[in-house]
Amino acid sequence: MSEHLVPPLGGQGRSELSAQQPLRLGRGRYFVIAGAVAAVAAVAVGAGSAFATPRAVNSSVSCTQTRDATTETWRCPSTRVTATRVQRVTATVTKTVTASPSASAPASAPPVVSAPPPPTASTALHLFGAPQAVASYVAQYPQLATIANQPESTWVMPEQTLTPAARIQSLIADAAGKTAQLVVYGIPGRDSGSYSAGGPMSESQYYAWISSIGYGIGSGKAIVTLEPDSIGLLSRLSASDQTARLRMLSTAVTILKKQPNVRVYIDASTWLALDTDSQLLAQANIGHADGFALNVSGFQTLNNMYTYGDSLSSLVGGKHFVIDTSRNGQGPLGNPTVWCNPPGRGPGALPQGSAAGHPLVDALLWLKLPGESDGSCNGAPPAGQFWPAYALGLISNANTSTS
Repeated sequence: MSEHLVPPLGGQGRSELSAQQPLRLGRGRYFVIAGAVAAVAAVAVGAGSAFATPRAVNSSVSCTQTRDATTETWRCPSTRVTATRVQRVTATVTKTVTASPSASAPASAPPVVSAPPPPTASTALHLFGAPQAVASYVAQYPQLATIANQPESTWVMPEQTLTPAARIQSLIADAAGKTAQLVVYGIPGRDSGSYSAGGPMSESQYYAWISSIGYGIGSGKAIVTLEPDSIGLLSRLSASDQTARLRMLSTAVTILKKQPNVRVYIDASTWLALDTDSQLLAQANIGHADGFALNVSGFQTLNNMYTYGDSLSSLVGGKHFVIDTSRNGQGPLGNPTVWCNPPGRGPGALPQGSAAGHPLVDALLWLKLPGESDGSCNGAPPAGQFWPAYALGLISNANTSTS
């Protein structure tokens, strides 16, 4: 195939706060005081007490108190989270005190002020990878254990079977609660006649095949990368076939998202202009998907993918993305269009369910098995066949940094 290259902010797992946006936590009331955000629980005036201490939920921070005969003031440092930074702020809560004529009002305990959580990637994924072809070569080439020991993705193609439900069910069972990784690769006209050409189905057969995959996943956990290159090679199709392909992608997203624990990422091709990529993703139902996938089977560096992904996300409603790092440790070979088994490449960051400092990245994945041929070029076997000599060369050039 050709090289191509947790929810939006304010959604699940994250809050986007501004200086004038109140934050509500639990049953607490909220205040915006002097431009700072302070979440404070409802104040109840109990019998026999002059006033109630401000309280809140979640983690606590230390506060300082000042008071006079009529006023008590708490100053509490907290944290403000914006789309681009975490910033320390100070919340000030002032209460009027009715002093006893016979005694000074008793000092009260410091309030507990909630600090909103910093932005994070989606809930950490515990990735499961089924045994791959590389495992059978480890005894002969022990270095290949570096690849075999990583959780890699399973590619699902119609040439394997048109009814993959049983195979997927077995994979989900083996995952035993971890997240299975699937690359769905079977759309009609796949790879536009190149090394990985296929997808020998009608549109209705394609929907049945996708439904079988969804049935196999059931209530299991799975992360699905949907149809590599299907958008990137769209321009090679006729106008009517382009419309049909986008319709099939959209319907596939809808079918797969019926399963409660599946995440769907539509492949986005980074050789396309950002506005073109975003428009096509919109037609492919990105709004219903969890996000998009970058660099599937590719060699582009992480920094380039972070930049491209963040920019593309801003055009598709803040959607998150995943990055294939299976062979990008050394970046592309000079000319980034050289994608078919280029020499001198190496694995990149190991598979993991987040990327530190990049909250829009849901996972770094090994979608392409390092050592699996891109096609019969540069002395390689056919596409998809494991090539030990190439795998050994990749290992010698590994660079697993996430920066």
